[in-house]
Amino acid sequence: MVLIVSRLVLSHPFLAILLSLLLSIAVPVTVLVLFPLQLGNNAEKGFETDGTPYSGPRLAWTLLQPSLLRGSRVPFTSAAEHLKGRWKRRSWTDELLSSVGLISCYNGPIPAMSFLSQFIITVPSLEHLFSGQILHKICQFQDELKPEWAAFHQLTPHRNIWSVPNYVACLTPANRVNCSFIDAEDVLKFHEHIQWAPNDANSGGQQCPDHSKAECAIVPAECDGQMWFDFFYRILPVDLSQRPLPINAFLPFYSFAAYRLQGISVPLKAFTDIEAKLNQISAKNEDFHLKGLSLEIKRDILLEAAVRDARFSVLAVLAVFLLLGLYSLSLTFALAVLFQLIASVLCSLAVYRIFSAELPLLNLIAFVLLISVGADGAFLLLDMFPATEKLCLDTLQQCLRHTAKTIAFGLFAGLTLMFNYLLLIIFLPSFLIIQNRHLNPWLIRWWPSRWWYCFPSSISQSSLNPPLHHTDLPFSPTSVPLAVRLPARMPSTWFERFHHFLRTLIDDVLTAVLIQGRFVWLCSLGIVLIVSAYVCATELSLPRYNPLQLFRSSNPHEYFDQAAFFH
Repeated sequence: MVLIVSRLVLSHPFLAILLSLLLSIAVPVTVLVLFPLQLGNNAEKGFETDGTPYSGPRLAWTLLQPSLLRGSRVPFTSAAEHLKGRWKRRSWTDELLSSVGLISCYNGPIPAMSFLSQFIITVPSLEHLFSGQILHKICQFQDELKPEWAAFHQLTPHRNIWSVPNYVACLTPANRVNCSFIDAEDVLKFHEHIQWAPNDANSGGQQCPDHSKAECAIVPAECDGQMWFDFFYRILPVDLSQRPLPINAFLPFYSFAAYRLQGISVPLKAFTDIEAKLNQISAKNEDFHLKGLSLEIKRDILLEAAVRDARFSVLAVLAVFLLLGLYSLSLTFALAVLFQLIASVLCSLAVYRIFSAELPLLNLIAFVLLISVGADGAFLLLDMFPATEKLCLDTLQQCLRHTAKTIAFGLFAGLTLMFNYLLLIIFLPSFLIIQNRHLNPWLIRWWPSRWWYCFPSSISQSSLNPPLHHTDLPFSPTSVPLAVRLPARMPSTWFERFHHFLRTLIDDVLTAVLIQGRFVWLCSLGIVLIVSAYVCATELSLPRYNPLQLFRSSNPHEYFDQAAFFH
């Protein structure tokens, strides 16, 4: 294949350029425009069922999910909304609905309560929770979070946070409406109830058909009801003696994933504002601390962060472009390499779109790898590319064989680098030949600068190696314009001296470090080999890792997943 490509590039460079442009730009752009590729936030989608009977249905559901989960909810604006500013006093119906919304008590189960957004705070102990002003501070969450959850008023009928203070208000003998009306006597009586109220799986007024009536009869009448059950099994932890004591609370709206599964579009910013407000409240209170969040937005937060961090990839591309320009002294060659990297990404995205409509977020790492490996291939090709007087089929074929060593990656990265390699042996050599034969003589007429010469090896190779015989070349060296053949002279300007220093550092110093320090590298690799063999022989393993973890363990978004995985 290298021989065929060498003949095509050497004899028909313009045809090779046109073919590479057609296959790497026109075709991929057409595919991506007709069939857009979505960026997914779950890198494990499709791989968790690989090799099982569920793999096919799982991938089919991935393709059908976006269209099936589109809800029938139609957003609208009230026709009388422009009249609100004219009314100074609310009607009695608004007052009635507002009063009903202040009631936090309930008798039956709350629909889909497990899918509501939740947060966990820690207090020093259970006794500390029912002493002092902690309950009143937790009750103030209701008012402090109202501006943030105003975005959910059209999406949820609930208007209360189900936390410990509201359960105290509803379950106290005085039967308060909400936590705003509790006093010290209510807290004391409720604390006494907790001391002797049973806390097992059959308490709280729940049915227990697998147990005898005598065991169910031990449930006191005062602890009978749905709210008691939710208080013990949704709010309080199993071990009430642990320090610090984590307590749960339910927000009056569903999680981000729950709304998405219903086909309801809710902006992510509404949830991040809730998170920021909870962190702000926790930071200014010393009696409790925010421990966990269950908003189900951590994958979406990671996706937004990855998209924002994509600007660093742009900076890396610009750095590679600058290094290529300094190394080759050719702006046109640096632009050609930049085009090659972009075309490689387009080709891999188009091929990936054939097999999947969603691109996992993890595959963005391949773009960073492409920048490094693709640039290495360009440096290697430029360094090994034969000089003008030595350019023939054999030398070009030998140069392209060296570039083949840069292709080595797996899956998406390997696919991207495969297209990068094809462009590396078709597009870049064709461009170098065209630049040497046609661009340089034309550009040198209006700007006689060394920036147009991208054959730095021509000086060193011509001085070290004797030139080839005239009959070995497809064209005579004398046919090359005199302005294109660079004289072997010492650098005179500051830029040429800096370029000479950079080339010496890369070609001589780094090479000497690798060659003279070969025993150090071999010993280091030997030590790594021995340690690896010991680890395999003793079957040592890394600490148990939660595959659902995306952030560090102390992050509030990881608390619920970590607790579910390890307990």
